[in-house]
Amino acid sequence: NQGDTRNMGLFHTNAITLKQMDKTEGRILGAAVFPTISLINHSCAPNVAWSFNQGRNEAEVRVIREISEGEEILACYTDPLLQRAEREKILKSKYNFVCDCQVCFLSDESLAENEKLRREITGLK
Repeated sequence: NQGDTRNMGLFHTNAITLKQMDKTEGRILGAAVFPTISLINHSCAPNVAWSFNQGRNEAEVRVIREISEGEEILACYTDPLLQRAEREKILKSKYNFVCDCQVCFLSDESLAENEKLRREITGLK
């Protein structure tokens, strides 16, 4: 029915992927909607990352770079090491928006350097 379809759409749009982190790799456990964490907006240059602590059965949000006073808390909804085209595709298909963060609006030369760094980091995994 339409209510179920709407609810599934809301779930898929707002759900956080639950990963149990083990050093640099994360094992996907499922997905859930959290009252506050699900309100965090997206950026390809996030200042927080979330994971799921199975031992405490709770989601955790951790700061991954300095956050200035008044700066919005932002997480990356995709794997941040993906190239821009891949991130764009996922964000459009799963969340129905086009990212307008500082990384997605880099000029050609700056974007090429950013993409190169992401490829190099991916090689280190």
